[in-house]
Amino acid sequence: MVDEVTKGDVNNRREVFGRKETSGELVIFRFDDATLRLLVDSLTESVGHGSIKNGGVSVGTSITRLITASTPCKRVIVHAAGGHIVIGGSDVIYTEATRKGVWLPKHNSMVFYVSNVNLLYARAASASTNVTFTYEN
Repeated sequence: MVDEVTKGDVNNRREVFGRKETSGELVIFRFDDATLRLLVDSLTESVGHGSIKNGGVSVGTSITRLITASTPCKRVIVHAAGGHIVIGGSDVIYTEATRKGVWLPKHNSMVFYVSNVNLLYARAASASTNVTFTYEN
């Protein structure tokens, strides 16, 4: 097992230090003292991606799939190049009162951690709204 040493910090986080049995490498786990939930550093990735590809689609008022073919990926970066859009699943709705999905303003981007690009759909307020995307695998 690992040897544990705990210490608190000014943000009410508890850190647990230990060493891996096999390599002796130091391991740090951070917990929120109030909720006792494990805090995860979302900026770290253990392995780089093998390929990066780009695509684009013209989106209108009807639901449009970003890409129709099965395209496995680790993540997709969607950019609202031509106007405001809503990104989501196959039931995405643009209308604000009944909106389903994530509203993405013109010239903004968002990262989606999905296993396939064809899981993402878009909708816009008007026809011919350009959406570009980059996906990594």
